[in-house]
Amino acid sequence: MPLYQFHCPTCKHEFEELLTISRFEEHSMACPLCEGYADHVMGVPTPVGTATRWLSQHGTLLDQFGDTPTGRQNLAARVAVAKRHGYHPSANDVYDPTVATAPGHPSGFLSHTDPAGHVRRVQAEQGVGAEGGLAKAPTPSPIASPPLVPLAADIADNLTDRAIKADPGLAHKRAQVREAVIDKHRYRRRSE
Repeated sequence: MPLYQFHCPTCKHEFEELLTISRFEEHSMACPLCEGYADHVMGVPTPVGTATRWLSQHGTLLDQFGDTPTGRQNLAARVAVAKRHGYHPSANDVYDPTVATAPGHPSGFLSHTDPAGHVRRVQAEQGVGAEGGLAKAPTPSPIASPPLVPLAADIADNLTDRAIKADPGLAHKRAQVREAVIDKHRYRRRSE
């Protein structure tokens, strides 16, 4: 399972998570500190050692995705995207979602004939340098956060009625209670 880096723009916390390829591509990560939406830090890894040794650790594309109905379906989806971009992956290619600019993008398919060269080319295209065999990522380009959704009027009214029912003395301050409810429940992300 690959290790992915995340950055929380709210509290500036940086953390790592081990996720499968499929889980990474379908997963929006919550910050473990503030529970805000965390952005994936885009960086390009550099294969270490010889290409043969590095490739032997990954196996075929089917090995990477798993020879299961879900694994074959995920692999077929990535290959279809690559073909739409004009690249026809070989069964011996290695798919690395940390290199791909989007799920299934050809930049994520590392050729079995020259994986290190492919990574260097992708690094150059993305403006990522390498120092001492380690990739140096540029300033992360954050993934857009889901749009904020205001608290619906009917929900605000319902919560206001509940508060007044719990404390009838608040009935003459309905407008203030409603504002307090809206302030408390303010905005929520669609993904929450």
